[in-house]
Amino acid sequence: MLILSPKSPRPLDSSLKRFSWVAALLLSLGGAGFCEAENTLVVTQQSLATGDNLYSPEVTPVQASSACSKESTNLQAPQYLIVPTISLSRRGGEISYSLVYYQFVFWNINGTPHSTQNVKFLPDCGQQNFAAAWYRVICDPNPAGCTDCIGGGTDASVSAFSLTDNKPIVGETPIESVTGASWTGPPSTTVTLPSGGATATVDLVSGIAGYGSFVEYQVNGGPIEGGRDQPLKVGDYGIAFYALKNVILPCPPGDRCH
Repeated sequence: MLILSPKSPRPLDSSLKRFSWVAALLLSLGGAGFCEAENTLVVTQQSLATGDNLYSPEVTPVQASSACSKESTNLQAPQYLIVPTISLSRRGGEISYSLVYYQFVFWNINGTPHSTQNVKFLPDCGQQNFAAAWYRVICDPNPAGCTDCIGGGTDASVSAFSLTDNKPIVGETPIESVTGASWTGPPSTTVTLPSGGATATVDLVSGIAGYGSFVEYQVNGGPIEGGRDQPLKVGDYGIAFYALKNVILPCPPGDRCH
C-alpha cells in the first residue's frame, strides 16, 4: 500500500472530520502479477479549471508476471484536496500564502469515466495504464453554510471533456441548444436560467471535431449516464464526455510509450 501526502500540511479545524487532508490518492493493489514488467500505472490528480496536476504524478510499476492475471486494482481518491499556493506581489515583493480547496468529480481510467471515489478495475495488459482523478475548485469549507464557488446567481454550466486526451476541451461547447433558459450560443458553456427554480433542457452535440463522439454525461459529480438531452437547473455543473474510437490512448506524463 502506498500513501502520498502533501508537504507540511496545515492542521484542519477539528470540526471538519469529513474533510480529507490526504493530498494524493490512496492506492492499493488488489493482487500481484498484472502484466509485463515494463508496464506502469500512472496516477494523477488534476484540476478541471486548468488541467494542471495538483501534485506530482505517481508512477507505479505493474507487477511482473509470466502471463496477465485477472487480479484487479483498487483506487481510492479523497473527496477533498487542499492545495497550498504561494504568490509574490509585484508591488512591494510581499509573499502571500493561501489555500485552494478542491472536490472530487470523477476518475478517467484508461479512457473510461467513473463517478465513485473508490474504483476497482482490471489493468490492461501489454500497454500503459493511467488513472486520473479530476477535481473542481470549491470555496473554503470552514465557514458555515459554504456553497459552491463555481457559478452563482441563476447560472449553470456545461463543459466538455476528452476521455481520449484526458483533458478538458477548451474553446468548444458541448451545448447544441437550450430550451427554457438563455444561452448566447457557441462557444459559451454558460446557461442562464429564469429565477424561481425552473428547470431547463440542454441538448448536447453528438460530436466535437478532433475529440470524437459523445459518450456520457455527469452533473454535479453524480452518476455518469448516457443521453444527449439533459435537465439543467440553477447551479448545475455538467460535464459531457467525448472520445475517439480505435485510437492509441495518450502516454501518461513522463512515459515514452509510443
